[in-house]
Amino acid sequence: SIALNLLSSYRNQYLGVFQYSAEIVPVLIFATIEAMVLITWIVQWLVKQLRAPQEQQTRDQEASPAEQMKPAVFVRPGLRWLQPAVLLVLVGFTLFTAVRNDFTYGALPFSRAFAWPQVTQHDQVAQQFVAMIPPSASVSAQSSLVPHVSERSHVYLFPYADDTADDIFLDITGFTYPFAASPYTNEVKKVLQSGRYGVEAAEDGLLLLKRGLPPPGISTYSPVQSGPDAVPELPAAFCSFTRVSPQEVQHALEVDFTPEDSPGSSISLVGYSVAPPQSFQAVTPLMQVTAYWRVNTANMPPLRILTTLLDKHEKEEFSSIDFPALSWCPVSSWEPGTIVRTVGSAVYVGNVPHGIARVTLALLPYNVPFGTRETLTHRVPLHIVRAPINVAATLGTNAVQVEAITI
Repeated sequence: SIALNLLSSYRNQYLGVFQYSAEIVPVLIFATIEAMVLITWIVQWLVKQLRAPQEQQTRDQEASPAEQMKPAVFVRPGLRWLQPAVLLVLVGFTLFTAVRNDFTYGALPFSRAFAWPQVTQHDQVAQQFVAMIPPSASVSAQSSLVPHVSERSHVYLFPYADDTADDIFLDITGFTYPFAASPYTNEVKKVLQSGRYGVEAAEDGLLLLKRGLPPPGISTYSPVQSGPDAVPELPAAFCSFTRVSPQEVQHALEVDFTPEDSPGSSISLVGYSVAPPQSFQAVTPLMQVTAYWRVNTANMPPLRILTTLLDKHEKEEFSSIDFPALSWCPVSSWEPGTIVRTVGSAVYVGNVPHGIARVTLALLPYNVPFGTRETLTHRVPLHIVRAPINVAATLGTNAVQVEAITI
């Protein structure tokens, strides 16, 4: 087990904070105890070595045999407290490191990313969906939903049995394990396009699919008619998770974007929030960007949201268009005047040079291929109407810098 953890090329295997290291936890516990015993034994031996010359010197200076029978008077009586003091320091250090790790990676009330669980409207909708699933039905469900439908003979972790299960229960706003966000979206759309499942219920990002129902068609707002980028025709309530009130907007500002290929159309960035690596429990350096938008006109073209990280020389070190909500609720489907919250996937930024990095937001036309030079040259033009002093446009790139973080 120790060799598997230490010699693995998979980073999460040897970090010591994931389930892969569970087998060596007893070894580490007993190794810590033995190390403390060994250190205190060494201290005890050193104390004896320091006492021996003093004891001999005291005996040599005794004047009579009667006085030699008396206990030796040590020159340094403080040495007798050295061993328990060292033990106390070791125990204190062990407790300190345990509490420190709980603060960084744990789920205790004082942990860095801890939040008291609350029953939300989203949870209540999910419970209604659970009640719609027959007890005898086999279910393929998403990671966080499996425990809520587990009292049955056949339950699977999605995507297992996503072609044979009676029902499929998904939450596109939740944890997508074992997928990353993009492969998860592709798998769900593949199921919807397979023709084997139809939509029994869809609301607030939750999907309940039933085998044998008519499959959904392709939305009129879809930028393409087939493939993973095709948007299925779902009830309007499905995208309610994206719509927020003005009071929920964070870091309010107003930056207008005007697509050149759609004269008269306009969309505004009205808020943002950035979760830097320090705000996550995981030891893996992650970042998550949330952007709040308001569509000002109807008939918006399909757009993609681009977020980048700039170094101190304003060189782009990282970029991402991974905002999963757009795969289901494209910009062209947003109603004018509505404020929409788009949450980016938690992305790995461990390859970004350490130091201060500036987070930017931009919009791309859907037909601009990501990862090419056009990603830089064909961005939607912007104009800052109102913004805090820390927000500024990046010269010549049609991107707005919203926040500086430490990597």
